[in-house]
Amino acid sequence: MKRLFIAVDIKFSEETKKIIYDIFQQLSPALRAKWVNPDNAHITLKFLGDTDENKIETIASLLKNVAEENQCCDIEITRLGVFKNMKSPSVLWIGVSNGEALKQLSEKINDLLEKACIEKETKPFRAHLTIGRIKQVNNFDTLKKIIEKYQDFVFGKIKISGFHLYESALTPKWPIYHRLYSFPLKD
Repeated sequence: MKRLFIAVDIKFSEETKKIIYDIFQQLSPALRAKWVNPDNAHITLKFLGDTDENKIETIASLLKNVAEENQCCDIEITRLGVFKNMKSPSVLWIGVSNGEALKQLSEKINDLLEKACIEKETKPFRAHLTIGRIKQVNNFDTLKKIIEKYQDFVFGKIKISGFHLYESALTPKWPIYHRLYSFPLKD
């Protein structure tokens, strides 16, 4: 079994990486979190979880078909937020302001993989980049202030030219991703 997911890579500028590391530093006294290395930034289109290795070739073939039928798109990476909610945050994320093309791509992947007996995602797709998994909040006021500070901040504009099938290996510091296949989109 391999822990798999499908994602688009996000390549931040060095300046943006410094801003993200600054956010980590500002939040470190306020919460305990497992941070995601900005060099591994991505938007997950579908999380497959533990997957039988015998299915990987079939999955790759189906994903190739999806890529051949979809075009490149531009997105804007903007604002900071949390999942669940501010009273019980579990994930710190950076959002996508115009993620409709990614939503459609995710839905097509989801529909096609169902044919390979991959369970269909039932939660609505919300394009975002996870930058931290929150374990404990020590100071909600600081967390709220940092989120408000970056509410209208634009981290960058990115061209999405393809997506990838990744294997994820969990480590104590942060996850390590191994790219298994790449799928370029049409220009």
